[in-house]
Amino acid sequence: MNKNGQRLLEFCCYYGLCVSNTFFNTKLQHRVSWRHPRSKHWHQLDLILTRRSSLASVTITRSYQSADCDTDHSLVCSRVKLRTKKLYHMKKEGRPRIDINKTHDQRKVKEFAQALEETLPGPANVNAPERWEHFKNTVYNTALSTFGKKTRKMADWFKAHSEELMPAIEDKRRALAAYKACPSEYNLQALRAARSQVQQAARRCSNDYWLQLCSQIQIAADTGNIKGMYDGIKQALGPLQKKSAPLKSTTGVIIQDRAQQMERWVQHYSELYSRKNVVTEEALNNIECLPVLEELDSEPTLAEINAALDSLTSGKAPGRDNIPVEVLKCGQYGLTKISERKWKQK
Repeated sequence: MNKNGQRLLEFCCYYGLCVSNTFFNTKLQHRVSWRHPRSKHWHQLDLILTRRSSLASVTITRSYQSADCDTDHSLVCSRVKLRTKKLYHMKKEGRPRIDINKTHDQRKVKEFAQALEETLPGPANVNAPERWEHFKNTVYNTALSTFGKKTRKMADWFKAHSEELMPAIEDKRRALAAYKACPSEYNLQALRAARSQVQQAARRCSNDYWLQLCSQIQIAADTGNIKGMYDGIKQALGPLQKKSAPLKSTTGVIIQDRAQQMERWVQHYSELYSRKNVVTEEALNNIECLPVLEELDSEPTLAEINAALDSLTSGKAPGRDNIPVEVLKCGQYGLTKISERKWKQK
């Protein structure tokens, strides 16, 4: 190695670089890039420098003798596998969800309706956005304090009672390690006692879990909460096998291959969106115009507000206000009174 090679190594060490040509076990003709015209000896003169932190992205570096570059040096290429960097966006911490399973408890419903009537009437001399903010926050806070926060469902009885089981399991592990380190009669008795304690705790936690789940299913059935009852039954029986309808071709043959299924979907939507519907002005003029509903400008009645609340579908995710439909239906009488009052103030 001459002085230029020494300078190159010092440069690489100073800036954290590495010669990627030397990191791959390739053939001898793929390592050299220039042949001396007199001695006919091959040398490695053309190098590719890579940051050491990015060396994992380089799959191979070699020279290509057959490439015609109009020079006496061979082409040296490096194959790099680029990995896109994931961008993590900070999400705003949302409000806690309201436990809608308790909306079937009549005692809780009466308590919520009474608290809503006491706290919902707000200031009168405010604009519409401030009035809506007061209404939204009051309904949400009252429902959260009455029905409580929704808790996550544990997957099984072990995770549900992990705080009680893990200390007992750690004691058994320590007893086992002590017995292996010093196999004596005292350590053996301690290990047996720890195992017995873990077995008793596991049986007790399992029984408590299933008894609590059964009581929840029974309470949901008694209060008419059909969705909660079936959710509890599904949690007890475990996940069911999902079935999908078979996809058929235009001739009625069931398609099993995944690629053919995708082609069938492409064919279906191509035929669906390729149709051109021409609407003439005469057809538009023949459409009968609907009468103007003047009653929409009048004050809504209590029956109309109640009908609108009853028509809302339960079991859906709440919107930005985090108020479920079940909560609105629980305070139906108070909400109708407040809505009528707000309409008159407007």
